[in-house]
Amino acid sequence: MSIDQLQKEVTNIETQLTENIAEAEEQIIKIKSLFSEPAKLWIDRHTQMQIEKHSARVNEMEKKTLSELKMEISELKDQMEPLFDLAFSHKNLFPHNVFLEEDNDSPGREYHMYFDKLFRVTVSKLGTVLNKYGLLEVSYSGYSSWNNMGADRFEYSISLGLDTLPSFEQEGYWKTFQEINSIKTRLDSKKKELSASIAKDKWNTA
Repeated sequence: MSIDQLQKEVTNIETQLTENIAEAEEQIIKIKSLFSEPAKLWIDRHTQMQIEKHSARVNEMEKKTLSELKMEISELKDQMEPLFDLAFSHKNLFPHNVFLEEDNDSPGREYHMYFDKLFRVTVSKLGTVLNKYGLLEVSYSGYSSWNNMGADRFEYSISLGLDTLPSFEQEGYWKTFQEINSIKTRLDSKKKELSASIAKDKWNTA
């Protein structure tokens, strides 16, 4: 295959890669728009669980204190959309962009934990509120559903029960991610072939 033909193939593959990256970013924007409501439901569900679990503590609280707790929970729920906007604003951390920056042709499981981790970190802000009112149990050794991250930050450490998260949209993103992986592999191979062809031509014409 001539150098011109190889260069044309490289350009075509680069165009495919650009198109798939654009599609992946559109899919992530759609996924982001679907995160807020499940997060609010998770906060409501988990708060109710903690209220029932710490019923003795709750029964000792004054009505004013409980009203303040309710207000803080409501304010946290109202913050979900802007918090997810912020979390998704770091495009360099999108799995496909991280993958493209690394010398790695075999994406690992850590990529697929991206959405879980992002959701987990965001809804875990509930831990700070619960801890303020003595409704959070944190174990510093052994098993615990909450980890103390320091600086009055906590992270929920067990299954989130993400049955309400947009799994279909995530599946679409990961299909595009795999296509990007495939295109990157073909592009790297074709670039090596082009480089070798150029080197051979230079040698033969020297």
